Amino acid sequence: MGGQDSEGALALPRRRFLQLGAGALTSAVLSSCGRSSATPIGPGAPQVGAAERARRVSGATVVEKRLTAAPATVDLGGVQVQTWAFDGQLPGPEIRLARDEVLRAELRNDLPQPTTIHWHGIALRNDMDGVPDLTQSPIAQQNSFSYEFAVPDSDTYFFHPHVRMQLDRGLYAPLIVTEPDDAGDYDVEAVIILDDWLDGVSGADPDQRLEQLRAEGMNMGGMDMGGMGGRNSQAPLGPDTGDVDFPYYLINGRIGAAPVSV
Repeated sequence: MGGQDSEGALALPRRRFLQLGAGALTSAVLSSCGRSSATPIGPGAPQVGAAERARRVSGATVVEKRLTAAPATVDLGGVQVQTWAFDGQLPGPEIRLARDEVLRAELRNDLPQPTTIHWHGIALRNDMDGVPDLTQSPIAQQNSFSYEFAVPDSDTYFFHPHVRMQLDRGLYAPLIVTEPDDAGDYDVEAVIILDDWLDGVSGADPDQRLEQLRAEGMNMGGMDMGGMGGRNSQAPLGPDTGDVDFPYYLINGRIGAAPVSV
């Protein structure tokens, strides 16, 4: 999942919308089309380190960040909810660095379950991609892990966990990679993150909702898998937002009635 969004790089400038939805956390399964005698290259293989060394620019600046994933109370705009967040913020703290710099980010896990960070869209070394039990072991409760990798492409990205339904809580934040010679010749730069939200509303949480959908049947691609229905055709994230009628739709962590200025 750590590939470069080449289509977005060609079609849109770096300052673009990030859209999060109920389906934003999608698991991809890659299967081979035949047998191969080649030895698989795992996350810790020497080739991974060699590729990272080749990607790094000599004397590159190292940008250091520290993040804590923990339960938090956040204000959606007059609506207080219990959720999980990075550093108690929704969205989490923005990380910004220039192309060819190196990000060194230490994550402290104060959640009640293991977690990771997946750096969505970044072309990076495999062992830092944050997919639990595939590219790294999950970070256990009350433990930390340091991610370190070069960022070879400028664009607007975001980061989030890849464990269970954690992305559908408050554990997401923007990652912006600028061009080294970006002159900043604009009046306002607005980073906008859209999210559909139910965590902490009337006692709901994403894990419970997923189990409910599994028990009742999910509507997938127009196929009725148990008669869920109830789609919200007026949803601001589009006419097909899945089986969940979300109570709130957020812009940068706030409901429409109480926006934040940008």
